[in-house]
Amino acid sequence: MALEIKFNLCETPTCTRLTFTDQTGEYDALTNPTGYDQTSTVNPATTDFENAVLEIITPDNLVYVFSDSVISSISGIFYDPTFPGDSYPNTDTEVEYQIAAQDIGYNPKVKDGVYKVSYKLIDSVDGELSTTKYFLLTCQVECCIDKLYGKVNPVSCDCGTDSSLKAAMEAEGYVCAAKAALACGKISKAKQLLQKAESVCASLNCKCC
Repeated sequence: MALEIKFNLCETPTCTRLTFTDQTGEYDALTNPTGYDQTSTVNPATTDFENAVLEIITPDNLVYVFSDSVISSISGIFYDPTFPGDSYPNTDTEVEYQIAAQDIGYNPKVKDGVYKVSYKLIDSVDGELSTTKYFLLTCQVECCIDKLYGKVNPVSCDCGTDSSLKAAMEAEGYVCAAKAALACGKISKAKQLLQKAESVCASLNCKCC
């Protein structure tokens, strides 16, 4: 079975950073047949690749490329040479690379929205091996939802009359629906549903803590 590149991108609870990890793992015939084969017998080993490149396209359609290799400047694309391309790929799925909000054009918090992320492994002999995923980042709107739940009046006889509870449940429903839409590949619908959740928070002037 061929090598299958896997990776993940997570938000920190403060909404100020993203954490990248290579989730491909080490080859095992039974538990991970698509992992890096350090003997290069079945699949390529991590040492078969000369470099790794991480590309992030933000909700504002700006492109940020993270690579320690020299890349010619192209208009509209931003390069960050701090990415430890010589440390990736890596069989250790817990090795993390931190991306600050400022590294992708935001300050101080990462913008909610759909991000298109590509992880590319470079081999000068066999060319490029890459995989692309879409991530729905919702840290700020979920912080707003938490704040709304925190305002719920516990002594109210009729929970339906509590505006904070109603707003929290409505926004949370839209976020859940947005995640489900993205999981089904419905990117435009995911964006629209996230905007619905954000509009609930905006109407109540509820912002991330």
